[in-house]
Amino acid sequence: MKDDKDKTIVPTPRPNSEKAAETNRKNRRDNRGGGAVADWGSCNPELLLKVVSAITSKGFAVQFSCTRDGGSLSVRIVGDGEPFNEYIRPTEDLDEYLTGLGDDYR
Repeated sequence: MKDDKDKTIVPTPRPNSEKAAETNRKNRRDNRGGGAVADWGSCNPELLLKVVSAITSKGFAVQFSCTRDGGSLSVRIVGDGEPFNEYIRPTEDLDEYLTGLGDDYR
């Protein structure tokens, strides 16, 4: 009798898995915010500079990114205890969010 430990599991390739993943990401965006893709380029660059300056002047690190599906922007703050992430949907006012974030660290 053969031991189950000797079995090798070979994943079955999924055809068009990248295409399916892209379709799923698009569907999630459509269901969340009218299909808009989140983009840091849409914010006021001077405001973004002020926010970075305010956060880093307190000795914290800040990371700006977006979610894998492009449906939300993310901000990660590190340095005041546990790191935390905040997410901003493309339907939200990005400049208003950044103003509030900057005020939190002034």
